[in-house]
Amino acid sequence: MGFNYERDLHEMVHDTMHRSESMMARVYGSFSQDRMAHNWDKFALDAYQSPSYGFSGCGNGHWTPTSTSEYDYANTRTVDSYCDDFYNYPNLAANPASVKKPITCTAWGCESLGFYRWWYQRFPKASGTAPDGKFLDWWRYFVNAGDVRLTDPAAATCSSEYEAGWCQSTVDGVYGTCNANEWATANVPTGWVKLTFPASRSVSSVTRYDRACDEQVTSGHIEFSNGSANVSFGALQNAGTTGTTVSFTSRNVTWIKVVIDSSTGTNPGIGEIVVN
Repeated sequence: MGFNYERDLHEMVHDTMHRSESMMARVYGSFSQDRMAHNWDKFALDAYQSPSYGFSGCGNGHWTPTSTSEYDYANTRTVDSYCDDFYNYPNLAANPASVKKPITCTAWGCESLGFYRWWYQRFPKASGTAPDGKFLDWWRYFVNAGDVRLTDPAAATCSSEYEAGWCQSTVDGVYGTCNANEWATANVPTGWVKLTFPASRSVSSVTRYDRACDEQVTSGHIEFSNGSANVSFGALQNAGTTGTTVSFTSRNVTWIKVVIDSSTGTNPGIGEIVVN
């Protein structure tokens, strides 16, 4: 993906759509028309290339819901589409056909840039993680491309948990609310979170959000699977709404461990960890 000053806004947004498509195919592991194996298949479905269904989702960069050929943004035919159901994501209808409705290209002004706008308006953008384990905010995958790793089959493990299941909240995309979607130790002032990646990856920064409760992480360090030098950090922003980023020379690792060395309060912890 690259922008070119010799081209215009249309091409820039078109480029971005293709980045979105490739990242979402990466997130879900595949993509195909005429199939509804997962939510990205459902979103990008177009009727012309999906004869088994005969109706559309939201289409994709080259194919609108009403297209019969590539770049056919002004095709005036009427097609049924369930794309508006993605305003409800992840609470989609069990049967997409039950919420389909007629649509024509007038929905996006029968021109390409209007279609791109219409398409992105329906791109999921909520906080948290869906039942399929993917972020509810799909924008996060292509705006912060490194975050795609966080919903791979990578796992978070912790030294202790205040309640079972809290550890995985460090990579769920949600932070800033006390006792909701955050990790806390089990009544100890120190502890750690270890993030294991599905394959070796380059890491050059780690952003940590404190718990949004009274407890505060006042110091800690980051350890790396390749044995490189630990990186120390000081106090995290106590409200848990603003991340504290530590940057370092890039290194290839299969896991990182964020360690709390000192804290205030009874159950310190971390609301979210973002690795780039």
